[in-house]
Amino acid sequence: MSILSRFSPIIIAHFGPPALAAIRSWGRRGARVGLVQIVAKGEPVPHSRYLTGHITMTAEEFLKGDGLVRAIAFIRDFGADAVLTINEELGCRLDENRHLLPESVKLMLASADKTRAILSKSLQIKTAKRVGMRVLPTWE
Repeated sequence: MSILSRFSPIIIAHFGPPALAAIRSWGRRGARVGLVQIVAKGEPVPHSRYLTGHITMTAEEFLKGDGLVRAIAFIRDFGADAVLTINEELGCRLDENRHLLPESVKLMLASADKTRAILSKSLQIKTAKRVGMRVLPTWE
């Protein structure tokens, strides 16, 4: 029996190569895998024999509408152990609302503060200059 057979992760992402790789990797090892699929209008429903459950919503719904509430209900009902997202903006929203998730759920992402610091162009330029890298004037 694999240690992952008791693992129930959920990935929040578009259904593309990165998400499919995570779903397959976990699923092949016996994990129950869920997906909160971020879709564009008219996008097809995902198919993978390793996918135990899923819901769909647009990025706009997750970021500004009732999508976050729906995603949290799905995470709770699915019995997720961990949640991963590939998109930084979605990850920040999830981290900022961590208090709404069951305490047992692990977030497999950096905190919103750390993510925003990494994404900041001004901080990237400052760091690059500090370590001696040349920065194109168009970025300044």
